[in-house]
Amino acid sequence: MQDNTMPASGRTFRRGLRRETTVLYRRSRYALIGVEILYKILTMLVIMPLLRLFLSSTLKISAVKFLVNSPLDILKDPLYIIALIIAAIIVANWALLEIGLMVHGLHLIKNGESFTFISLLKLTWKDLRRSVQKGNRMILVAAALLIPFTNILLAGNYIKQIMVPEYIMDTILTKPLLFVLYAAGVAAAVFFALRWLFAFHFYFVKGETFAEARAHSIEILHGIRGLIHPFLETAIRKIVVYIKWGLLIGLLYLIICVVVMKLNNREITLAVSVMFPQIFKPLALYFLNILGIIIQFAVLSGFFYVRTEGTFVMPAVAAKAALRSRLFVPFCAVAGTAVCVLFAAALHYVPDEVITLLLAENTEITAHRGINHHAVENTLEAFDDAIKSGYADRIEMDVQMTKDGVVVINHDATLNRVAGIDKAICDMTYEEVAAVTLKGTDVNGQPVTGKIATLEEVLTLCKDRTTLNIETKPFAETPDLEAETVRIIKEFDMEDDVVITSLSYPSLSKIKEADPDMKTGFILALGVGMYYDLPDADFFSVESTFVSSRMINDIHMTGKTVSCWTVSDAETATELLNIGVDDIITNDPEMIYNTRLDYQASPLKFFAFIESLRSIFSGNIDEALKGWQEVVNQVIAVTFDEVSLSPINPSEILQNA
Repeated sequence: MQDNTMPASGRTFRRGLRRETTVLYRRSRYALIGVEILYKILTMLVIMPLLRLFLSSTLKISAVKFLVNSPLDILKDPLYIIALIIAAIIVANWALLEIGLMVHGLHLIKNGESFTFISLLKLTWKDLRRSVQKGNRMILVAAALLIPFTNILLAGNYIKQIMVPEYIMDTILTKPLLFVLYAAGVAAAVFFALRWLFAFHFYFVKGETFAEARAHSIEILHGIRGLIHPFLETAIRKIVVYIKWGLLIGLLYLIICVVVMKLNNREITLAVSVMFPQIFKPLALYFLNILGIIIQFAVLSGFFYVRTEGTFVMPAVAAKAALRSRLFVPFCAVAGTAVCVLFAAALHYVPDEVITLLLAENTEITAHRGINHHAVENTLEAFDDAIKSGYADRIEMDVQMTKDGVVVINHDATLNRVAGIDKAICDMTYEEVAAVTLKGTDVNGQPVTGKIATLEEVLTLCKDRTTLNIETKPFAETPDLEAETVRIIKEFDMEDDVVITSLSYPSLSKIKEADPDMKTGFILALGVGMYYDLPDADFFSVESTFVSSRMINDIHMTGKTVSCWTVSDAETATELLNIGVDDIITNDPEMIYNTRLDYQASPLKFFAFIESLRSIFSGNIDEALKGWQEVVNQVIAVTFDEVSLSPINPSEILQNA
């Protein structure tokens, strides 16, 4: 192997990397777009359904019918552990296949060779078969665990790639030993991912064993500092490509808008305006993401070739695949436009309720333990702040029972976190609990204090002001918690204003025994298998990391709903709105509220744009330049009222549009 040592200035190396990456990307992008799309289609239509079928079939014959509260529940059944190992091996091989397709495709194009998807698949499959040989077995571990970290390096999206479910993260942060182990594990994974970054090229292109490939990857890096150049090159190229394709996509959007404008049909305008946020935008982002993947591999391959072969002049591409695939992008544009038009036509005939659902009007916002910006969580002050803010549709809280049978509001089993007292509430009398001073900090980091409230005090505060999500925290020492909670709710005549949730399914069964009509929700930290039809769960509250569109659709098919906890950023909230979640539980109701308004305002913005185009084409420039508020009000008046659709509060939307 030839080792090109980077000059001191690095200028020659950067110039070579830039040149080779440019040639690789320009000659490979069209062919590899087709490869990547076909790979994604196979993933969605073949691999994922087969994995779901395999795991579901395993669950049917295993002791674990559904998993809740902790992923450690899988340890109860060796059969399911074996099934998960098999699934992990399949996923690792499939991820490795994508890497191989990209690396081999770029190598063939570099050498002026043509290929089809099938021929590329066969070539890569031969290398995948070598993964069972001695010296290669670690490549599956690298593919399963380390490839996401290489995506972090290249895409800069740290949080999304290493996101840990909140309930797991809470445990890690409160246990020093677990935190140290977690931090050490992340650091080790990042360290090895960076050192092995080019091992896949040596494995696929040079035919080396993975053990040899790892050593050579470390060698050509010249230290971790060597990653600076490919990182910067990737970032710059992504920005340029995203701007260029973003403008082209924007032009396509404009063309469709002009067509809709010329049709001058308000119902079609309404249908298309609802469709675009749901279909067009995700497809556009998906296409840009594919381009980003190709850029990543082009930069990595360019770095690899400059380091191992020096600068080179690529031969004229026999580019049969590249030239042929140039037709692929125009085809996608025409096909995508046709799909949009058909979808718009379909929406033209659907009931108004469906459009209301697409606008996320039914998605509620729940304030997690109240709003603790200026108060301690789960206190009367936090609940009052949540009500007065106007951002939350519901308030979530946690109930426990004292030693002498009083139902009080607190989350943790002990008071250690909120009061510095290492004692469980179920071992204390109410008199002892009432004397406790809760301690916390507000949004500005200033200390705040509070008192533990009883359920009666909370219902007195909230009655006729808001609805509640009461989570039971059952313990063996308090078997009457559920019955007493239901009794108090009925005493205040708030059965219709309260839902009761729990991580414990037996606790929900006790609630149903006390009052079969009380609405109950099963809290799932992780849920797989056929748990949708559990009779004592009227809805499911799922950790947001594990929510998927398929899960929501399956649960909705049973007539039940899905809540998500605990959402802390607008991006996640928008994704949940896109897939139709019914309730978002959050520590920041204002942020979710504004995100929901922005989401609902998307069709109105489309309306306003269409109206502006009409004004411009009619020559009335003054009318086209009028404010958003007037335009949107006109559109609402002539469109929403005409089709009897009133899911949106116009004044609220206009304030945030």
